[in-house]
Amino acid sequence: AYTHIYNLMRARILKKLTPQMTQKAVQRLRGGEDLLPSHIDLAKIEMDLVQATRREYVLEDVLAPLIAHYDAVLIDCQPSLLRLGKPSSALLRAAISFASFWFKPGSSTR
Repeated sequence: AYTHIYNLMRARILKKLTPQMTQKAVQRLRGGEDLLPSHIDLAKIEMDLVQATRREYVLEDVLAPLIAHYDAVLIDCQPSLLRLGKPSSALLRAAISFASFWFKPGSSTR
């Protein structure tokens, strides 16, 4: 099942990713935040990316179906995962180090 970010990234690499898979993997927490869970297997993603087409867009492609639903996205990931995005991507500039993906729906900083 596609229940965490590694499986979704792997599905994208294998050209099997659908927006529904990503949306289904998001979990609602008690505080109202949404979480796209990580997994220890995420440490293997760099090896998997060797076979990926457009590897620098894998993370962006996984998150694309979700981004429009959120005012703020916090990406907490291992530093090497930052290389998976375009340097100009605001999404990846927000990243810090470790391994999970948090979303707060409808929040606004205004």
